[in-house]
Amino acid sequence: MTRKQTVLLVSLLAFVCLAIGIVWTLRTSPPTHKAWWAGKDPRVRAEVWEPGKDMATVGMTFKKKTLDTMIGFGISPTVDVDHGKQFRFKRLWKELQALPPRERLVMRENDATLYMWIETDDVKPPPLTAELVAADSARGWGN
Repeated sequence: MTRKQTVLLVSLLAFVCLAIGIVWTLRTSPPTHKAWWAGKDPRVRAEVWEPGKDMATVGMTFKKKTLDTMIGFGISPTVDVDHGKQFRFKRLWKELQALPPRERLVMRENDATLYMWIETDDVKPPPLTAELVAADSARGWGN
């Protein structure tokens, strides 16, 4: 391989890497300002509550990097609760990343309520309880 071919190959690889970085950034749509969780190893927590239950039907914790990777590759993380109750994380991703510290994103679908939030080791909202969820439902939050 000649020097000219090597320079061309390295330039082509650099261009491909740059293009992948741009596409990745556009797909994961990070907030425009520096987020409070940036550089802290954040986790995304999700709980699904159904009426009449005294605890969450589904509770999950993900590393935010894992969900960024899934969304970056075009995979839509989904939670299915019973038949017909389906929550798609990709649809909420931009709103979730823009949440202030200790706030939860609330979404209702077919009598089930999804709570999602980002937490770090030093910033965690208070735990959800049946009383708190019932109070949120009475106020109509997340409709």
